[in-house]
Order: sequence, then structure tokens, then C-alpha cells
Amino acid sequence: VYFKVKVGSIEQEQFFMTDQIVKIEKDSDTATPATTTTKPGEGAASKKPVADGVRKIAILNFGPPSSWQNEIDTTVGIQISADAWKRAVPLLEKDGVTDVVVRINSGGGLLAELAKFNDVYEKEYKPKFRTVAWIESAISCAAMSPWVLEEFYFMPDGNIGACTGWSGRLSAIKGPQLEMVLYQMEEASRKGKKDPKIMRAMQIQEPLSATIDERTGQVTWFQDDTSGEYIVNPVGQVLTITANEAVKLKFGKAVAATPDELARAMGYEEYVWAGNEAMEFIDKNMRDNDKADK
Repeated sequence: VYFKVKVGSIEQEQFFMTDQIVKIEKDSDTATPATTTTKPGEGAASKKPVADGVRKIAILNFGPPSSWQNEIDTTVGIQISADAWKRAVPLLEKDGVTDVVVRINSGGGLLAELAKFNDVYEKEYKPKFRTVAWIESAISCAAMSPWVLEEFYFMPDGNIGACTGWSGRLSAIKGPQLEMVLYQMEEASRKGKKDPKIMRAMQIQEPLSATIDERTGQVTWFQDDTSGEYIVNPVGQVLTITANEAVKLKFGKAVAATPDELARAMGYEEYVWAGNEAMEFIDKNMRDNDKADK
């Protein structure tokens, strides 16, 4: 919920998460906009006026959803382009989008694209939109690219990791190249307000355990499999997290099967789907890149 607070001539907007709200009471003479039932992408084409304060949510595909039936490949840096996501920003702004959902389904790709995506999300998206990730499957570079985002939601069968690096004929990266990527993801963890131990266990064979404070819900992470109450990643393995595990460990905000479930999990009851032009631009870019690649 957003509140506009005015003190004298200075007006500020404050944001409150659902767990901070005890009760919401609306003025009886204030009209309450109805929750939309349109499908994602239809909001941009709608001629109906949108009431003030109603969120306009765009869902953009980071990789083709499984519903595309393997129509194109899912490679970051080939089909999935950071430049296209940057060029989509003006289209989102033109439509008055307030929230962007990064819907991820990709098996990874080129590490050369990683820094570009981190920068696009950190510098272009987060300052302008509430930007969240919605995970169907995020492997390797597809997990690392949006890691700077602070909110991760999952589909019921969603998964994220592992994030190992390879080159040539499946030779694992090592030495300075590996250290550079490990450091890069420590920085991304800081920007995304995540414990860097999580991503490190996804990148290399590093154990991980966690303890959840029953009173506060706070999670403490340990880079071993003995200190924490829950063994998240045992010795000798590289971490992959499923939807239910992610939510249990407070890494994932919630599980949502449909766009409407996602919007409600984000704390919204009044919203419209928007950003149709940006969505079509991203999808066409993926198809065009795939055609050129093939």
C-alpha cells in the first residue's frame, strides 16, 4: 500500500508491505475501483480509465514460457537480450506501468550478458518500477542476471540454480575468471539484499545451512552443513532451490500459479494488466534473435 504524506508544502510517498499493515479503512465517500479480470497484456489496449492509485502491472518474458512449446531456444545473450530490456523501458513508461514482473524460464547462457542485465535491472528498472522476479525455471545466467532484484516469487514447480560456469567443451571455469564471477555475484547479492552465501552455494560446491527464528522469522545462513537447523546444500553438491524450499527459507516471497495469484501475493487487490507494447517488443526480439541465430 502506498500513502502520500504531506507536511506543509512537502509531499512524500511511503510504501508499506502487507506484513506491516494491521487494518485498512477507506473513506465511505471514496469510490473503490474494481479489481481487474483482464489478462496480462490487455491493459494497454483498454480504453477504460484507470482510477488513481490502481497499480499497472506488466509481465515481461525473460525466456520463452513453457507454453511456447520449445518454439525457440532460451539462451541468455542470444535469444534473451539486455539491450532489448533497456529499450523496453520507454514503452513501459509511456503506458504508465508501476510494476514489472520478470517472468523467467531459461537454462542460462553467456556470462558476457550477466553484467549488462545486472546494470539494466539495477539502474533502469528498480528506480522506476517495483520490479520482481517470477520463476518458472532459472538456471545459471538466468538466475544470476536478475539477482539484483529484491523480490522473488515462484510458480508451483519453479526452481532456481545451479549457477556453475562453463567454457569450451563443458570445462568448468576456474582461477581468476571464477573469482571474478564469484565477486560479481557478491555485489549482486548486496544490491538484491540477499545473503551472498546463497548464490555462492549455487556457483560452486559449497555447503549451506540455515536457521529460522520462530519468533521473528529471520533466517541466518551458514556456509557449512552443520551450524544451521536446516541443511540447504550438503557437502559436495551445487545448490538448486525449489519453490517450496524457497518460501520456507524466506528466500521466495510466495508461490503463485497465475498472474492474478501473483498480484495478490504482491499485496494488490486493485490492479490492471498493462505494458502490452513492451511485452510484444520483448517477445518479438526473442523470436527475431532465435531466427537469426538459427
